[in-house]
Amino acid sequence: MSAPSDSTVDNAALLASLLNLSVPYYLSPALAAAAKRTKERLVIVLYSPLFASDADVDSPEQSHTGLWNEVQKLLTFVYVQTTKIAQDLDNPLLQVDVLLKGREDSLPEAVGSHVDVVFRIKGGTLLLWMRIMTIMSNYAYPQNLS
Repeated sequence: MSAPSDSTVDNAALLASLLNLSVPYYLSPALAAAAKRTKERLVIVLYSPLFASDADVDSPEQSHTGLWNEVQKLLTFVYVQTTKIAQDLDNPLLQVDVLLKGREDSLPEAVGSHVDVVFRIKGGTLLLWMRIMTIMSNYAYPQNLS
């Protein structure tokens, strides 16, 4: 079910896929759109092979722990983009959580059970704005989305 572009919800999730740990400037419009339409809590889930639980932690070029500075820049960018919009909209108490997940990882049940709307990003484009009808506890991010 599509929601009008100006409607707001209490809780939302934004799902995006990253190919690398470069700052994803292309996500700015989607982060802004999600922050503008969320009143209480926005959960941003960033999927990447680098965040897989079975990632090679001994290989710095394959491990997010070996590239901590890049991860920190990524997280800073996402938090600043969303909290700036919330502040501009006089909503400084918007709770923003960022989860880093491997492509095979499922969303935690607590996220899926309290989400009104999901924003899904493909290649920097907002693909859908849909109302969640069921708990997403078994949801796994599809491999074919990038």
